[in-house]
Amino acid sequence: ANSPATTSDTLDASAVQAIISNMRQQLTHSDFSATQTLTNHQDLFGKLLGDNRKQFENCLNSFDFELALALLERSQNKGDSHAPS
Repeated sequence: ANSPATTSDTLDASAVQAIISNMRQQLTHSDFSATQTLTNHQDLFGKLLGDNRKQFENCLNSFDFELALALLERSQNKGDSHAPS
């Protein structure tokens, strides 16, 4: 029952936040390893980005890290709107 988590369903909230904050850092520094982070956590970013996932992936592939970051921020804000501040 305690096997290592590989899908976002089994990741706890702090692990998810760590992955997202890692991605945000990579995008901020135009770090191409962001594409690997996306590949490693496709389910998580698929859920997070929803309809914007494909655009996000295209941004990474064309090195448009600024737009990718904006998409990530937008999806974060949308997801957090129901959370207490």
